Amino acid sequence: MPRNKGTPEATKAADAEYMRKRLMDPEQRERARRASRESIARRRKSDPEFAESQRQAAAKWRAEHPEAARTAGCNRNQRELNLKKLYGLDLNAYEALLNSQGGVCAICGEPPRGEGRNQKHLHVDHDHASGKNRGLLCGGCNTAMHKLEKDPDWGIKALNYLARYIELTVKDGG
Repeated sequence: MPRNKGTPEATKAADAEYMRKRLMDPEQRERARRASRESIARRRKSDPEFAESQRQAAAKWRAEHPEAARTAGCNRNQRELNLKKLYGLDLNAYEALLNSQGGVCAICGEPPRGEGRNQKHLHVDHDHASGKNRGLLCGGCNTAMHKLEKDPDWGIKALNYLARYIELTVKDGG
């Protein structure tokens, strides 16, 4: 959109209207948020003074808002939106799946770790080709499944690697 060549107030108003309309589109809004986060992350890496000021501002906010800080990062509404958007699940469906697995990882049987703000959730394992949800996994098992999907021989490679350090013989089944 060409900038208004009128007064500074008119230019500011036109820019604000343009941004309001542009950011009404959810995809545009998400792209703008992502670009902003990436820009701030790059600045933190390249400018130690900026990074320190960000840390101090965050510490000050946490001190002034202890209850909000305790629950920050585990916003139930945001979690529900992510589950719905990424996996087609609402919190009730996630909880039902978690309960059907006894509250533990479907592979290793470990429960989610952490408490309160640091509570970890089990990851929704899904087939990347079909998008179909398979179960809930801890972070380690989810990473391993991702590697196996990308390279089915990864498991054999990992076992052979371990075999070099422990007395274990693994034969390739194929």
